[in-house]
Amino acid sequence: MDRIWKVTQKEHGNYNVRTNYFCYLKSKIINAIEMLIDSVKESSSQEFNEYVDTVFTAHRASRHGYDE
Repeated sequence: MDRIWKVTQKEHGNYNVRTNYFCYLKSKIINAIEMLIDSVKESSSQEFNEYVDTVFTAHRASRHGYDE
């Protein structure tokens, strides 16, 4: 019985180390993804704003007869 207890305690310690390592990796991956998303948003915001302006201008011209 003592042998079984020792083995389970030994494996329990290894499990905690692995769990902590995977949590660490997960947080690093999530951080990298968030940084990538922020970078894409920052680099494409001007293009998106121009797209919205173009669509709005086209809508206004076709709907209300305005032309710039």
